[in-house]
Parts: sequence; structure tokens; C-alpha cells
Amino acid sequence: MLLTATTTRPGEPFDDLDELYGRMLGQWALEMNHVAAIVGGFSSQQKHIGQQGVRFTPIPRERQATAVRFLNENAFTTPDWAIKPEILRRVEPIGVLERVRTGQQRVLTSLLNPTRIARLVEQETLDGAAAYRPLDFLADLRKGIWSEVYSAGAPQMDAYRRNLQRAYVETLANRVNGAQAAGNDSRAFFRGELKTLDGDLQTALTRTTDRATLLHIEDVRSQIARALDPSVQETAPATRTTTAFDEEEFDPSLAPDLCWTDYAIRSKK
Repeated sequence: MLLTATTTRPGEPFDDLDELYGRMLGQWALEMNHVAAIVGGFSSQQKHIGQQGVRFTPIPRERQATAVRFLNENAFTTPDWAIKPEILRRVEPIGVLERVRTGQQRVLTSLLNPTRIARLVEQETLDGAAAYRPLDFLADLRKGIWSEVYSAGAPQMDAYRRNLQRAYVETLANRVNGAQAAGNDSRAFFRGELKTLDGDLQTALTRTTDRATLLHIEDVRSQIARALDPSVQETAPATRTTTAFDEEEFDPSLAPDLCWTDYAIRSKK
């Protein structure tokens, strides 16, 4: 409906189409983050002394695992429904790869937040086998984002998938050996995921025939090696850039001018 809703006045520029397209992608990422909140989440009901039951109940393991499957199939699969040349070529010469990556990275940043991992660790500690184990969550996510590596046949990743996979490795690398490295069990778990992925990528190289995919895998393995090298500690930036999409990390005091959160995903122009 974007074209018919924004191109009815002859002679007008395509500014409204550009704005609405960015907001549509932003809304998509926002809704995916609502699903991400299920992982490590709780149901709560206000209770007081004298009332039966507890106030906080962990979301059941199967529902959390189902949420990750949903994200693998909807957030981390290329959104072909949104990639329409008849729209994109009216608003920009290039930019859709960056727009899609931005939306997917918003969900990744939220999912791989150390606070979320800490909640999963505590749920496993208190509830044992009934909990969605943090290592199971991380393995499910890795196998979804790198599904080409774990499927039969020669892996082949297009530009959208390569962007997503680089974002995944960069996010983990920052949590392991970056300026904002995690300080709880998350760091050990993230390091373990990078090591496991590196070994699986090494195996996948033997059956890779597509040159772009081959170069991508080799480059990612170099990124992983750098992330696991303690002598290559990243330095903290002089000023921290905040993003409103990560609710668990967002501090309104750092951006007092954000009276209303802007979820639009715009092209870098």
C-alpha cells in the first residue's frame, strides 16, 4: 500500500514514501523485539501477603524455544516481502542491504544482551531441567543464523545473509573482547559460541564451492580469531553512542531529547 498511499500527487518528491518505508522496517524490527523479550522472560501478577502463589513465573521452556525458532524464520530470514525494487529505486540508488542489516542487528543486540543470558542462567539454576538452558538458546540461535553451514550440501550465502552473519560475529566479539565486554557467565558462553562456530566453519570450507561464500567464511574466521585474541583488546570509544532500540541498554538520561522513540530505519545518505 505504500506506493498508492504516498504517490498520489503528481510533481511531489518521494520523501513520504522514503519516510514510510523506513518506519515500516522499524516497526518490523520492533515487533520482532517483542518476540525476543520472551527469551529469559517472566510472567508476573501483582500479589500481596495472604494471596496464594508467586508473583513471577518464568516463561515455559518450550515457549522460549518456539520464540527463537520464530525469530530464526522471520527476523533472521531475509524479508523478501519488504525488498521491492519499485519502491527502493524511487527513494535511493543503494541502501537496502544496510536497512535490512540494521533491522536484524536490532534484534540480535537485544537477544545477545548479557542481562538476558544472566536471567537464563538463573532460571536454569532455580528450575533445572524445566528451564530453557542458556547454552541451548545460544546453539539454537547460532544454527539458525548459520543454517547454510549446518545443512547438507555446499553452503552459499547471499549478500543479505553475509551481512547478518557478520553482524552476529561482531556482536559476540564485542561482548567477548570489545569495549563493552560482558562480565558474567555471558562472556564464557559467547566465547564458546565463537570457538564452536569457527570449528564448524573450518569444516564447511571443505565443501564450499561458491567463491563469495568462501571468502566470506575465511573473513569471518579472521574476525573470530581477532575476537579470541586477548592481545587485541578493543579500546572504549570516547563517547558512547546509544540506540533506542535496545530497551535493556537504553538510558534515557543519555539522550534527553528523545521524548518519543523513533523506530524508523533510514538509509545512510
